[in-house]
Amino acid sequence: MSNLKRSAFRELSDFIEVNSNKLLCPYSPTHFQDVMKSYSPDNKLFNEDIDTLRRITKNHVIRWNGSRTEPLIGDPQLYVDYFLENEDILDLFDFENIFRDLDDESDHEIATALKLIYDSVPLNFQITPENEGMLKMIFPNITPMSTMWDLMKDIGPFLRNLTTDRDYYKGFRSTIKQEGVKLESNAGNWRAEEVIDRIDKYLNSISDTDLSFLQMVEASFGERDVPPSRFEVFTTSYMMLDLIGYKPDKLPKKTDNLQNIQADAEHAFYAAHCDFFVAGDKKLMRKAEVLYEKFGITTKVVNPSEFISFINRIIHDFSGKADDPLLEAFSFVKKEEIVSARKGTEHDPVDVYGIRLPIFYFNFFDSIVYEQYQDGLHIISFKRNRNNYSDFVFYTEVDKLFDSLAVVLGFEKDNIDDVKHSFVRTEEGVSIVWNYDLYQVKLIKDPKTTYPILFFIYQNNE
Repeated sequence: MSNLKRSAFRELSDFIEVNSNKLLCPYSPTHFQDVMKSYSPDNKLFNEDIDTLRRITKNHVIRWNGSRTEPLIGDPQLYVDYFLENEDILDLFDFENIFRDLDDESDHEIATALKLIYDSVPLNFQITPENEGMLKMIFPNITPMSTMWDLMKDIGPFLRNLTTDRDYYKGFRSTIKQEGVKLESNAGNWRAEEVIDRIDKYLNSISDTDLSFLQMVEASFGERDVPPSRFEVFTTSYMMLDLIGYKPDKLPKKTDNLQNIQADAEHAFYAAHCDFFVAGDKKLMRKAEVLYEKFGITTKVVNPSEFISFINRIIHDFSGKADDPLLEAFSFVKKEEIVSARKGTEHDPVDVYGIRLPIFYFNFFDSIVYEQYQDGLHIISFKRNRNNYSDFVFYTEVDKLFDSLAVVLGFEKDNIDDVKHSFVRTEEGVSIVWNYDLYQVKLIKDPKTTYPILFFIYQNNE
């Protein structure tokens, strides 16, 4: 996102700002981590990056909290302060230092006892010509006589090297390839919807087990009391794709490392909560598309050059009060946009159609449920039908929707601010009604999702 301050992306940056009342572009902790790479008290460009985040996102942020992704409003500077106050997590990879710290504190006896226990546990596995290359890379000091403590001392440097050393990670990836995990040379040309299935078939062809790609991802978490989270499964799947050689990141810069791939995985994860993922890295885009297909996520992946023209086709432009809101609502009920249909029965005399909207109606709604009753009653329900990871809307989205409806449908009440506050801030139970001569318009919140729903209710007695 920090690229938006560059002249090459000026048009895109300006477009987002001009349409800030129609678009919402949240940042995530991963955007912030990207920005922090350039942190220095004397680096003026760093402050420009923070300003860019603030300007483009209007301080909207989405963050995984351990169990779900939550929408927040927060200035990026808060993340700067937090980052500077916390130690480097890579220090946790060094078991030797961890136990040394215990020795230096009051837990000397515990540390000594743990070392003795781990040092007395043999590993009980054989080093063979088939596994020697891989084992020696991960555990360079391992021998047939090694103990669990020897392994723990080696795993720390391995994780640090794998995470921070570009050449080490690329070498590890090559070692996996040499050990026999090598996809077809044209794997990069596979269609996104077929990639995981073809990887599954390949894995079955080189192994006696019937382990699928996702089962391999889940197996990487080992035996845990708590199952891996959505965040962990998605980001590990992304990194696993890279590790086995599907659209692998070249890591062109000397400062690039596994953390760059982890950051890309997190960008793709957070984008899965949005309608669009705008990215310029073709390999990142492709891996995201593959996982979106696999997990049933409808987020559309686009590059910056095509984003503006695409968005211009689907945003809802309106100015002033509508002459006939019902007529416009019915204009979206088109046969070619029907995605589901259910004919009425004797016991349930209503025809129900699911309809895809060609635009984002009021820059919020993306679908219609059209109900046609045998007694002449018609109900058009405009809904937000997100088939992605999002289970929330920002209160600012509801706030903008209310303002847009007040402009187009009109609002005669004097206490509009009170009504708006009640609707925006209350999860359910509040409804707003516009009465016309022949029909009624009603705005409510879905009791299950708290997403707003807009109804047009029309009775045809002819």
